[in-house]
Amino acid sequence: MSISFASLVEESSQLTQQEDELPIIEHGPEQVEHVSRKLLAKTQRTLDTTQQTKAHYLLATRGFDADKYTRNLNSISLATFEPLEPIGDTDIQSFLRHEHEMLILTAVEEAKRNTVLQFNNNFVRGLEDDWERVKKQLEAYHPRLSVLDAVPMDVKARNAVNDSFISQTRSSSMTPVMTRYSRIVTALNDYRLQNKPVDVMTQFRINAAQQIEAQSTRQICDLWQLLACMAGEVQYQDGKFVRSAQPPQEGSLQDAYLKSDLQLRRSFVMGARHFLGVQYHEMIGTQLTRLKVSRSQPPSFVADVRSYVQAVIVPQLRQMLPHLNMFDPDDSNLPVWAVIFYCMRCERFDCARDVAALNPKTSEFANYLNEYLSSEDNRLGPQSSNRLTSLYRKEFGLRASVLNADPFKKAAINIICRCDVSPAVFEDRAYIRNIQDYMWMELVLTRETEMDTANETHYSLHNLQAKLLKWAPAHFKTELSYFHALILSAQFETAVNFLRDVSAFFVEAVHFAAALNYYGLLRAPRSIDAPMFSSVTADSAPTFNYAQLIAGYANSFARTNSDDALEYLFLLNRMPAPESLTSRIPKSASFPQPLTAFHLAFRDLALETKDFDTLLLNTTPEGAVRTRGHIKRFVQSDNEAKFLTRLIAEDCLAMGKFEDAVRLHDLATDYERVLELLNRELRNVLVSSSGHGSHRARVKDLARQIDEAYQNIPHVNEQVGTLRLLRNLMEFFDLFHNQQYEQALQLLDALSLLPREPESAGEKLSNAKQLPAEVQSNIPELVLAAMTIYFKMFFAARQHQRSFRASDGGTNQLLDEYRRRADGLMDFAGRMSEVMSGTMNARLTNMHAQMG
Repeated sequence: MSISFASLVEESSQLTQQEDELPIIEHGPEQVEHVSRKLLAKTQRTLDTTQQTKAHYLLATRGFDADKYTRNLNSISLATFEPLEPIGDTDIQSFLRHEHEMLILTAVEEAKRNTVLQFNNNFVRGLEDDWERVKKQLEAYHPRLSVLDAVPMDVKARNAVNDSFISQTRSSSMTPVMTRYSRIVTALNDYRLQNKPVDVMTQFRINAAQQIEAQSTRQICDLWQLLACMAGEVQYQDGKFVRSAQPPQEGSLQDAYLKSDLQLRRSFVMGARHFLGVQYHEMIGTQLTRLKVSRSQPPSFVADVRSYVQAVIVPQLRQMLPHLNMFDPDDSNLPVWAVIFYCMRCERFDCARDVAALNPKTSEFANYLNEYLSSEDNRLGPQSSNRLTSLYRKEFGLRASVLNADPFKKAAINIICRCDVSPAVFEDRAYIRNIQDYMWMELVLTRETEMDTANETHYSLHNLQAKLLKWAPAHFKTELSYFHALILSAQFETAVNFLRDVSAFFVEAVHFAAALNYYGLLRAPRSIDAPMFSSVTADSAPTFNYAQLIAGYANSFARTNSDDALEYLFLLNRMPAPESLTSRIPKSASFPQPLTAFHLAFRDLALETKDFDTLLLNTTPEGAVRTRGHIKRFVQSDNEAKFLTRLIAEDCLAMGKFEDAVRLHDLATDYERVLELLNRELRNVLVSSSGHGSHRARVKDLARQIDEAYQNIPHVNEQVGTLRLLRNLMEFFDLFHNQQYEQALQLLDALSLLPREPESAGEKLSNAKQLPAEVQSNIPELVLAAMTIYFKMFFAARQHQRSFRASDGGTNQLLDEYRRRADGLMDFAGRMSEVMSGTMNARLTNMHAQMG
């Protein structure tokens, strides 16, 4: 049975006739929504705030943050994409089309969000990388700025520090002190280029003696002399230093130093001891002169020591130890053990032996000294060592009476038997009066050996180094005193890193590092990008980033003294370049020798200063060297210089410095690469308009210069031909943009690239396919420009004809010529539809139709 919809409505209305309280709803959907919103607003106004507070309190007791969840709910977007037109429930095709469109819109929105997020992440990452790089530069320029590592800074603060400091530093010129040091570095490189050894530390000492600052000059000179002693540049003979006839070769100590060789450690200790001994002997002479003590003629070392003990030590002992009787009436009433000790303190153990042998009370000790001196490593035999150790413990042990103990006898016995290295030994004020005395006592008690012996206390250079590292520089009177102690203990990396933090001696720190690295006495990290200094650990020795220090120092005056900066960078020529940087070099690039840190530092210097003519080779198109840059001094051949030039050129290209890249490739006589880059850039800027000073104008001028310079180079004739064709096309587009249509049309006809009638379209298309790729890619734009010229000139001619209101045979012929040209262009464009865009075809068709 069929039931109509009207009958159903009538029956349903009868169901509510008895229920008067139920109103009949006669609202549409929009009215229902409006009423619902009014009810919602009314409900919100009547909501009890006390209940809200209670609800928040109850949620908080359970660990829920009501405000947070409210914000999250409010942030949820409930907007949906609704179709513009309603879709029927059974319209499957419309539903699928709507779903497809929604998927595309959703994907686009998601891609936009991801792109923005990825951009922000990459931007922050790049900013942090740039900041780390700038921090390293700042730290290299001025070491005290290393505190930036521990201080969080926002972007503006970092940029402010970067701009103000680097601009101030890089614009500075060299000070007189830096200039004097640079002369020594230049002389050092002269020897290095000739593979001749040079006593570099002695040369630096001579230079330091010429400084004006007298207060620190003596200390700096002493430090250079100390390093010369430890490196073997000078020999110790009869209490004096004599310059070695054959100083060590460059890098000759590197392998032994990295392996912590036993003999090298012993030479360090003996060199430091000899330096302190000679220094003390000189001090004795100065004291005797100041006190106007008469000295023996001819001069005698033992006589000087005896006079020193008599005039200086004895008065002090009478005040410090008045109860002790150390004076020998048989020996001019002098404390003989004091004379023996100070002979040893001056590193004249042979004289101490002679003094001991002349006195019956010390003759036995003379025998021990003779055995000590006869040993290759200054060690007593087991029997003598045990006997002397027993004597020491008996007279100076814990149970012995200290009131009658002679401190000089105690020290002399301890020095040759090494039986006591307790702190009290280094704190005895009778003979420890300054840091030099302390360090000499430390060094003389150390023993560098492969294994310990059972009858002596082992105390090595490593123990001394660990002790000094526990002390802060505050334990020393001056920064140079602490640096002195670190050098005496052969902690070269730590010493240089400490001194570079002292701004007053930063220049000296750079050159101490250069001299140490010359002999291979600095451990370098594996990467140039590593921190400047890494301290000693249980698994590794300390390292110092010497390359980073030298590069930073050279860059500080590179803009004003590029030749001096290059001299310093050449100090890095024996350091291999890191793999992380050499891997960026194109495999096609051939280099005549292994890439070094010097090559990479020179590349950075050239990019920084942009002084290519001064630094690099300048050549003629025929390949002849016109001027020789500073690099010529440091390369073995022109090929090496050309490789560096190409390397810098490719970096300029990667940085977007196209003109510098072309210029550098031209300097390297890499003519094919010059034309390749120039033709490619001409292709990119060919159709655009150019103003004065624009990139296109500069490229155009550069192309003119290259075209003129490369006229007589046979092997690049084809690329030069392409360059000239692109130059002509650039001239055509310049005329086109300036609305000089007649001149542009004449140039276009002269080039004969496009058909002038439909019959030649096929031939011109075949010719176009033979053109270079740089020209082919611009053919569509050329066709559009030509059609625009025809169109403009066609209607200009028609307007001229109408203005005279007369038919002109010549004008009609000209109009027909333009139509025929346009027909040929349309035929030509139709044959190359694969490269013509739809928009371009539409414009061509529109103009062609209007001309018909």
